[in-house]
Amino acid sequence: GRSGRGEIPGEVLVKTRHPDHYLFKSLETNDQNLFYEKELEIRRRMSLPPFARMFTIELRGPSREKVEKTAEAIFDSLRNTGILGIQALGAGPNYFQKIRKNWRFQVVLRSLDLESPFPLEALGSVVAKHKKSGVSLRLHPDPQNLL
Repeated sequence: GRSGRGEIPGEVLVKTRHPDHYLFKSLETNDQNLFYEKELEIRRRMSLPPFARMFTIELRGPSREKVEKTAEAIFDSLRNTGILGIQALGAGPNYFQKIRKNWRFQVVLRSLDLESPFPLEALGSVVAKHKKSGVSLRLHPDPQNLL
C-alpha cells in the first residue's frame, strides 16, 4: 500500500497464524541475513534454485480437456524417458488457469546439473510428438515464477 509516504511515518499491520515464522522475525529485527539464510537452507533441502534449474512447458488452448490431456501425456513421456538427468516433477493447471478464453496448464521439470544447459532439442522432440491442434506450447528455461 501507501503506508509511510511523505513526512508522516507509516504503520503496517500483518495478520498471520504463524507470528513466529522467520520472515516476520527478520522483518521485526530488520535482519535480511536471517531471512536469506533460512530461505537458502530450505531451497537447498528441496533442490530448488539456486541449487537446481527449473524448466516449464506451458500449454494453452480453448479446450480445457485437450490442454490437460496434452500436459499429462507430455509429463508421462518425459517421466519415462529420463532425458539427460531432467526430472519431470508434475503436470497441472497454472495458477491463473484461464486467461482470455484459453486454459493454461504446465509441466514442471528440474535439473540438478547446474553446469549443463537444458537439452532443448531432446525436449522439443518429445514435446512435438504430443502437439495437438488447438494447443499451443511454450518452453520456459529458468522461469522467473511458476504462475
